[in-house]
Amino acid sequence: MPKSKTTKSSSVKSSPKSSSTGLVVGSSVVLKGEISNAKEVSIDGVADVQLTADKIVIGKTGKVTGNIKAGSAQVMGSLSGDVTVSNTLTIHSEGSIAGKIAYKMLDIKLGGQIKGDITAIGSSPAPKPSPKPATAPTPIIKGPVSK
Repeated sequence: MPKSKTTKSSSVKSSPKSSSTGLVVGSSVVLKGEISNAKEVSIDGVADVQLTADKIVIGKTGKVTGNIKAGSAQVMGSLSGDVTVSNTLTIHSEGSIAGKIAYKMLDIKLGGQIKGDITAIGSSPAPKPSPKPATAPTPIIKGPVSK
């Protein structure tokens, strides 16, 4: 009986977990373009994308740049650009993110890096301290000196 030959696929393929609404970008894939209406996108390769997804996972070998909008994001590789995460943004110990970043909740593991214009969604700006009312100087009254 002849042995079957196994080949490694490095193409973009559907995720078995989320069938037609998921996307996996393999480590040897370079992707440029737009991805929208995806449930889950997992990137281990290089991507320059406009991406809208419920969940994005950037693996250790993933390098992503572009405009990213996601419900949640897990970053183990590198991510740069305009990033908006409407729920939790997790930066793992080997992950880094840079750019204009907005998130609802942020989880940075020890060693994870974040750099740029960082904004928490739904948070109120810190209240400014109210100025103290001006007070009149206290007069110094000198009385007779006792001997």
